[in-house]
Amino acid sequence: MIKQVIPAMKRVAFRQWMAITILMLMVAGGMGYMNGLDSLDRTFYDQFMRADSRPARDDIIIVAIDDYSISKLGRWPWERGLHAKLLNRIMKANPLAIGLDIIMPEPEQDQPASQHANDRALTKALAASKLTVLPMVVASAGPGLKALPPMADFLNAARGIGHIHLELDPDGIVRSVFLQEGQENKWWPHFSVALASVAGQKITDASGNLPGARVAPPPTRQRDRFPRPLATRLSDAYSVRRQQRPFPLGALCCSAAR
Repeated sequence: MIKQVIPAMKRVAFRQWMAITILMLMVAGGMGYMNGLDSLDRTFYDQFMRADSRPARDDIIIVAIDDYSISKLGRWPWERGLHAKLLNRIMKANPLAIGLDIIMPEPEQDQPASQHANDRALTKALAASKLTVLPMVVASAGPGLKALPPMADFLNAARGIGHIHLELDPDGIVRSVFLQEGQENKWWPHFSVALASVAGQKITDASGNLPGARVAPPPTRQRDRFPRPLATRLSDAYSVRRQQRPFPLGALCCSAAR
């Protein structure tokens, strides 16, 4: 009797495990097809970041170009002489670094080419501060991409530049950025990394690698070569707060006084 029951129990257990396995494979396949695993991963990531949230620092000031500012100072873009006055005023507070997050790849348009007084005023303010970081972008240029740094006068007067590209996840939320981007053997740090460097804050390790860098192991033979990554991505190492509203047209931020 027992000899007959045991094989029957084994067959039932085998069928149950087979059914569970097939069901799990179907669920995993369906979630993978619907990108459900990625969505679930983002949900858990957000929850972990909320649990590990930190209060905003009080030694970083953001001067945003918002609707209220535009209502008081007029429609955008403003004259660059106004940015120069703001830079000069901020410098009186002895900041560690200043980030002028406004894209300016060409001279101001509403000025005669022979004058450009506003551009000269901003160039002078940038050179006087010796602490200002300007943004650069890589834009589509027909068949390829083209780097758009600040115009030459601003580039020479600024302390440094940094890219301001953001990595949007499928749900439209920014959870990561590239700490370094490059094109044609030219590399630019992220805007925040450039600001930290100007402020004297070191974020690289002893080997000079940025957080989250994909570092290749040392070659076993002299002829081995490991390609340098196109960009160093900041992923799980740091979180980025959810951005519900569109990013402002520009922002001027500075760190605490020395």
